[in-house]
Parts: sequence; structure tokens; C-alpha cells
Amino acid sequence: MRKLDNFNLLEPFIDFPNEDVFYYFQIMRRGQDHPNEPKSFVNKVIRNYFVNSKENYENLKPHIIRHCEDSRARCYVRLNKRSKRKTGLRLIQKVADLVMNEQFDAIRSAFDSVSGEFHNDPDKKWLIDFDFKTEQDHFVFEKFKQEYGENAILEIPTFNGMHIISKPFDLSKFKQNDGYSNVEIKKDNPTVLYGVIP
Repeated sequence: MRKLDNFNLLEPFIDFPNEDVFYYFQIMRRGQDHPNEPKSFVNKVIRNYFVNSKENYENLKPHIIRHCEDSRARCYVRLNKRSKRKTGLRLIQKVADLVMNEQFDAIRSAFDSVSGEFHNDPDKKWLIDFDFKTEQDHFVFEKFKQEYGENAILEIPTFNGMHIISKPFDLSKFKQNDGYSNVEIKKDNPTVLYGVIP
């Protein structure tokens, strides 16, 4: 069994400048961690958390760890802040659309869906995903840090490599470099807070 604990690493970057801010956490059991399990068992969200204070973050830590260990799952966090107010307004719009289209079963998960789709962070953070499968992958990672290191905010270990949390930069120039063809840039994706895999 392998564990990954990024709680202490991420804590300084989860801040609450006002009462409108919250962060969206999800515990998921991923198929790639359980290749021999039936599809009904994997690729499922086990639990969502809406974290709205440092105290809330600290209090939830043992619960998140227990759920991940019991389920052999990962807890993810999106580091772009969410707005309670804007999420509420988006929720009204989404529920109205679902009702208009008679998708009544989807109403139950509408808040989770909206929380995952929209952020309200004035300091946008991108996630650069590096998987270390070959020596070349390590070379590309180091090359990225040399060329774009001034934009990097944080390096986060993953089970297969590293996430770099970055300020936005010129994507057109980045895409012109063939050396980065296997590097994924995600503009509002979650990173691993805690995880347990077999």
C-alpha cells in the first residue's frame, strides 16, 4: 500500500481572505488504482467537502485520511478559490436548466457540479501535470522549471510524478515547443491532497 500526504505542503496555499471563499475537496476511488475491480466499484466520488475556514480544514483532516484509507482512495483539492455567492447564483441557473430539460435526477448533484465547474480566484492558478515514466520525462520537468520557473508557485508530489501549480503564462509560445507535447496544462484541475492506493 502506498500513501501520499500533501496536507502540510498545501496548507499555506489554502487561505480565506473573506467569508465568501471556500475550497472544493473530493475523495475519489480511481480505476487506475484498482485495475482488477469491477467498474461499479471504481471511478466514483466517495465524498465531497466544502472547506470554508482554516479551522474547518484542520478538523476535516482526520476524517479525510480515514475515508481515503478505508476506501483506498485519493482526496483532491482545487486550489482556485470558490465563491459562495457566485456558486449559489450559478446553482440557481443550473437547477432551472435541469428542470426545463426534465433532468430531475441530476438536481441532487447540481451543487457539486457547479462547485467543480466555476472558480472565483483573482489569482488564477494552472496545474501542469508531469508523469515520470522515462528519463526524458524528468528532463522535460527540469527544462520546464528553467524556462517557466518564475511562474511556478508550488511543486506537489503525485503518485506518478509531479504537479506544478503555476501562474498563467503565454500558451501560444509554450505550444510551439515540441519538447512539451506530452505535458498537460489544466486551468482549474484538482491536485492530490492525500491518497492511498494498493
